[in-house]
Amino acid sequence: MGEKDGLEGTRMSLGDHLEELRRRLLYSLAAVGIVFFVLFLFFSDQTLNLVATPIIESLRSLGYEPYLVALRPGDRFVAYLKVCGVASLFLASPVVLYELWQFVATGLYPQERRYVRILFPFSALAFLVGMLFGYLVLVRYGLHFLYGFGSAAFIRTTPTVNENIDFVMKMSLAVGVVFQLPLVMWGLERMRLVSVKQFRAARRYALVGCALVGMLLTPDNSGVTQILLAVPLYGLYELGILLCHWSRQPAS
Repeated sequence: MGEKDGLEGTRMSLGDHLEELRRRLLYSLAAVGIVFFVLFLFFSDQTLNLVATPIIESLRSLGYEPYLVALRPGDRFVAYLKVCGVASLFLASPVVLYELWQFVATGLYPQERRYVRILFPFSALAFLVGMLFGYLVLVRYGLHFLYGFGSAAFIRTTPTVNENIDFVMKMSLAVGVVFQLPLVMWGLERMRLVSVKQFRAARRYALVGCALVGMLLTPDNSGVTQILLAVPLYGLYELGILLCHWSRQPAS
């Protein structure tokens, strides 16, 4: 009875949870804002060049003119804002994820909070690796395939700056987010909310869910990028099952 009372005492009221959420959001926004300020004032050209690199390289490799078209007067300015904003989120992601996991920890019991301390560094690393994988692999392959598809001579490829920059950033962000899946599965299993057996039994539903997530998170409706995201996402689901199974094995 005393243990139950102790656990109940760790629970926060709704007002406390909202105040905690506000505080964590302010810290996260402050971190992103500081990085954005520095990037936009001092490194905006370098940041835009970095984001546009896979687009330009794909155009060059296919023999197209390596230029992006600005259709409206504000397109150039908006492109700089977008790339600095996403780059700021990438660079400040350890702080943002720390605040997120700390907020999650406030709703857990003390014996469950240790998993948050374990998950946080791996979560930050997984997000960074996921974004880099999306940028270096999926974005480049997807752009090369989409730009080079077909042989109709009357179709001229003149990519616009905002739409193509959006493609690179949204695809990279989406992959960074889905790389959290194995860690989330491990955390749920360690807290005994979902078992490895249940994860295995849900494979067919996970496959459908991966396809839906690929459809929702990818920046275009071609189907190619949806597959490019859904396939590694399901692979991450299987990796999550292996991680949960391995962590339950007794040490030899």
